[in-house]
Amino acid sequence: MKRLLFCLSFIVSLTYAQNSNFTKGIVVFHDADTIKLYEAKKAELLVTAVEWGDELFMRDSDNELSPYVLKNGLEDGLYKCYYEYNFKNLAFQGVIKNGKIHGLTRYFTKSGKIKSEVEYFEGLRHGVNKSYLYANKHNKRVFVSYWDTDTLVRVDFAKCQNKLPIFRFEYGDEVYMVKKRKKWRLKNGLSNGIYIGYNDSTYTTEMLKSTSINGSLNYLEIINNEEGQIFSEYLNGRLFGFVFEKWSDKKEGANFVNLFLYDNGVQIQVLQLQW
Repeated sequence: MKRLLFCLSFIVSLTYAQNSNFTKGIVVFHDADTIKLYEAKKAELLVTAVEWGDELFMRDSDNELSPYVLKNGLEDGLYKCYYEYNFKNLAFQGVIKNGKIHGLTRYFTKSGKIKSEVEYFEGLRHGVNKSYLYANKHNKRVFVSYWDTDTLVRVDFAKCQNKLPIFRFEYGDEVYMVKKRKKWRLKNGLSNGIYIGYNDSTYTTEMLKSTSINGSLNYLEIINNEEGQIFSEYLNGRLFGFVFEKWSDKKEGANFVNLFLYDNGVQIQVLQLQW
């Protein structure tokens, strides 16, 4: 398969390019088994264009949202990966610095929409991670998480901005809940409102907090149990956004966190897995 590596003739305006030691002025042309180097006077970064999934430059990941990532140890510079050989349909772009991915990376859908933006520092997620999901062509939602040297720090959840009535009840009350697969869930068809289920009739400890819009789950649902907490985002009754699981292991004396991303009820990305 033919691959073309080229150096753009314009100056790349990346905020982290000014203080870097990237190789300058090199054009790389890769065709079959021949690699040739040429000088390029106006180039600021070595810019390498490859086909999406090219094994010379990328490795598999476990995420459907971003199934390929750049390999470590590549030549420093800006990498642009394209879905097709004509190099007109951008899938990914990111920078390698000192052999590791560094700074802001962007992933795109085949239709050209932004899919995710992830900040890296010396090969580790560090800063803001934004995932973009499209409920339809007019409805884009952004899901934001914050990272410190590959450790999850915080997650932003979507919240309903409208004032809604609050319904309080004892957890397991069949007026509001139904049991599915041995687990209690909020019923479909309820009036618009925030539903809070408590551990007993004194309403002292919350076990469930859900939002019902147009008869189905929407926005954030919080479940508290003996093991920990589960925060799940919904759209029209289906998981849409983050599922954040937090629990403690008393024997090990440690806390654990899992973070997943769902689109229309389907898990498409594992952002952090600790069990």
